Amino acid sequence: MARTARTRRERKPSRTASAKPAPKKSKSINKRELAALIGVSVTAVDGWIARGCPAIERGGLGRRWRFDPDAVRAWLESRRHGRTEHALRAQQIRLARARADRIELDLAIKREDIVDARDVEAALSEEYSKLREQLLSIPDRAASHFPAADRDRVREILVAILRASLDALSPNGDGG
Repeated sequence: MARTARTRRERKPSRTASAKPAPKKSKSINKRELAALIGVSVTAVDGWIARGCPAIERGGLGRRWRFDPDAVRAWLESRRHGRTEHALRAQQIRLARARADRIELDLAIKREDIVDARDVEAALSEEYSKLREQLLSIPDRAASHFPAADRDRVREILVAILRASLDALSPNGDGG
């Protein structure tokens, strides 16, 4: 037992031996100083910490956060650069999607899967005109089935009813 104690004593460094000088630390600052240096709030610095801001010493009970300003600036710059690259990549993706959509649209037009709205409007307008003519011919055709004395009155009543209906259906209210 005595031998073990002596061995331990021999291994202990001498109290009188000269200590090596501590390596020089780079300048470190606390959270408040960092916020003032960068020109942001302490809350912003807290947000950076949550997102991985480099710290020399983590804060805690009775300890302050310590930061190397140069390391923090480099970290911020890398994040700005990353965001710029992310925005550029997102823009490239949007452009690629728009080009793909345009190619699909052109192919659909060539296959005649879709048609120009102006062509549809012209075709519908022509069909509506034909329908209007047929509807307005009803009073004359129906009047011929009535006695001659009543034909004019039947025609007037039917024309009034049809025109009112056509006016209600027309976008500009003129039966057209």
